[in-house]
Amino acid sequence: MNAEAAPDGPPYWAAAGDASHEALSARGALGLAGAAVTEHTPAQVWVCGEVVSARRSQAGHLYLTLAEGSARLSCAALGHDAHRVTGALRAAGIELVEGISLRAAGRLEVYPERGTIELRVTDLDPSVGIGDHELARRDARDALRRDGLLDAQAALRLSAPPLRVGIVATRGSRLGRPAGRPGASAWAFRLRVVRSPAEGANAPERVPASLRLAALGADVVVLARGGGSAVRLPYDTEVVARAIATCAVPVIAAVGHASDRSLADEVAWRSTPTPSAAAALLESLVADADARVVEVGRQIADLARRRLDETRRDLDHLEDDIARGAVVSAEPLPHPSRPSPAPAETVWRRLASSPPPPLRQRS
Repeated sequence: MNAEAAPDGPPYWAAAGDASHEALSARGALGLAGAAVTEHTPAQVWVCGEVVSARRSQAGHLYLTLAEGSARLSCAALGHDAHRVTGALRAAGIELVEGISLRAAGRLEVYPERGTIELRVTDLDPSVGIGDHELARRDARDALRRDGLLDAQAALRLSAPPLRVGIVATRGSRLGRPAGRPGASAWAFRLRVVRSPAEGANAPERVPASLRLAALGADVVVLARGGGSAVRLPYDTEVVARAIATCAVPVIAAVGHASDRSLADEVAWRSTPTPSAAAALLESLVADADARVVEVGRQIADLARRRLDETRRDLDHLEDDIARGAVVSAEPLPHPSRPSPAPAETVWRRLASSPPPPLRQRS
């Protein structure tokens, strides 16, 4: 079956499984999707969702991501549109931050270079509110604060050096230097990697179980996830935050990026933006512990050297005194395990002050 051109659109292709026709290229497939979006969507659509990321570029463009559940839509306001949208938010007294819920207007576009669909924003509805997910986060944070768990990890002391490392990671995660390339590190890290899903209905229960397993016999646990946003993942739930806060060993959260802070980041002993950053932190902690050991050894050696020098000077002075005749009879040096003998004058004084022994009668 040959391809035939549609009246005002892309060609219609043979059904899947028919190998007699020419296959679509990747760009052609995305072009087909883009044509469908252009043909079947209005020139302007309104999209509502919760902001899970927002940033402004140096050129003044505005980029944000709207989410509903696990679905996400990238949005961009460029040039004059960004200026108008920013001005409308400022006039309404609204700060564009994660967790707010809003409506954005624009046109949907498919970008073959990135293989993504994006909303080119031309307007925003300033009637925004707090999203459902952000409300759940605030309730969870309040519950953790009431139970005294927000700062529980901060009170833990890390073993020095922390060489036994438990790692909770998703499959395919790049775990950083000590975990990803154990032979490349100068320190003898002992690793226990426990895999745990980051998505799915059972993920919030699987992560705490994996955390407990990784903590067995460990000095520190790294909760790792490379790439993506942590929002709406199990790391942003109360059950995972409680598991971290009540863990017996310090937990390093490495589940998001610098601009994406989850509940796990808030309750963990330390928070890093990536697993590689957590690996670098562990290496620096071990290096600090090694440096402290070297410094203590240096101090002990210096103290021993000073004591030996002092003893050597004392012996030299005593030798000089004997040579000059300043010492009539040199007393033997006291043995360190026996008390020094009392001077002769002290012995005679003690005998003179004690009562004489009773006379014995002759038989």
